[in-house]
Amino acid sequence: MKEAVLTVSRRRVLVCDSSKFGKYGMFHICSLDQLTDIISDTHLPDAAQDTIAGQGVKLHLVDCREGTHHAEVSG
Repeated sequence: MKEAVLTVSRRRVLVCDSSKFGKYGMFHICSLDQLTDIISDTHLPDAAQDTIAGQGVKLHLVDCREGTHHAEVSG
């Protein structure tokens, strides 16, 4: 089912905070190159940002400090 959803979707967006990168989880939904966008916080390490950019995925970094509504977009 999830493969079918990925196939027909125009955009495939992952939203997660920077603490999740570089760790293994119980489930694998898709590889990075199957995503169109990743939204994370500004604490995402440079190495992870480089990996994402190398996959051709748009990276949106959001400043999560209270009272801020700023976002950077790269890729």
